[in-house]
Amino acid sequence: MLSRRSSARFAMSALAACAISLTLVPAAQAHTATVPAAVTASYRAPGDVTLTDGDFGTVEVGETGTVTLTLTNNGTVLVGFDGLPLNLPPGVTRTGGTCDLDTAFDAGDSCTIELTWTPTTEGPFTGQVSLTVDEDGVVYDVTAQVTGNATTTTPPTTPPCPHTYY
Repeated sequence: MLSRRSSARFAMSALAACAISLTLVPAAQAHTATVPAAVTASYRAPGDVTLTDGDFGTVEVGETGTVTLTLTNNGTVLVGFDGLPLNLPPGVTRTGGTCDLDTAFDAGDSCTIELTWTPTTEGPFTGQVSLTVDEDGVVYDVTAQVTGNATTTTPPTTPPCPHTYY
């Protein structure tokens, strides 16, 4: 009896249902035979890369608040960022950190993204930071929420000076 072991690799999306059948065609016979195949499939759902949320705290209108987010690859594969920019809410800019979003990100690594926020109006602020990740061919967005509260300081009013005229 001739025995041959073969394997095949398939890419599956997160929404795909998969059914596999194996058809063997013996070279010496003119017909085909479908043989049940033992299939082992493993699928790792995306989401191994995480980005922490951040709070700018209370910031005076026109002043600048800073927050540092941490990007972590909790998975076992190298990931890339597809050369896409970090998407930031209005009024927020990237000002530093240790992440180089133009290179691959090794499994187990983490880095920081420093952001600043300069509010223009008084009140609470909530925004979303997002980054597109390519995790071994599975592309998804990693998001974080940033918050803050903008205030204005009203100068104290001084009572009018009493004037005495003679």
